[in-house]
Amino acid sequence: MRNLFLLFVIMTSISMAGLVKPANGSTLNYIHVLFEWEQESGASSYNLQVSQGNNPPIIDIEVSSLYFIVGENIDWGNSYSWKVRPNNSENWIGPNTFSTGSTISDVDVTIYNGNLYSPGLTIFSSFFNYYSAVFDQEGNEVWNTGQSDIVYYNTDYEGKLFGCWLNNQSENNLPGIEFNLDGEFTWEEP
Repeated sequence: MRNLFLLFVIMTSISMAGLVKPANGSTLNYIHVLFEWEQESGASSYNLQVSQGNNPPIIDIEVSSLYFIVGENIDWGNSYSWKVRPNNSENWIGPNTFSTGSTISDVDVTIYNGNLYSPGLTIFSSFFNYYSAVFDQEGNEVWNTGQSDIVYYNTDYEGKLFGCWLNNQSENNLPGIEFNLDGEFTWEEP
């Protein structure tokens, strides 16, 4: 009987896909958003829809992988819902909800010659205000450290982020850290 129950639990978890990122009810400190979900048995593509409030979807796209990065249409200070439908089903997975925080920098960008600007993003940190932020080529803030008081220092060849954070309770009030885009520490100096 125990083995039958265990088999039922395993088969149910395999057959029922779920939404992974962004987590339901989370607040994001970025507007370039990674949407990720679990594989549905037999599906070869998925329809991703993202809506703001009860409005029609602002993103409605067919995706052949288990993730999609949205670089447009998500703005600071708003609430969103998202859902996914496998191409072999009429049923939606979700919706989950998330919101975006607010910008924390006051940067004025002037580009004198756009031909000399390398494509990509630029990261900026403020040691005296204890924050870091990322900007696109037009000067729009697309990521920040939120309420974490993290000062970015460097990135390695694997894309790991290094810096420090303000900790008034420690002997060294600016301990070195490795952190991720969600402001979570993956390593902190003793």
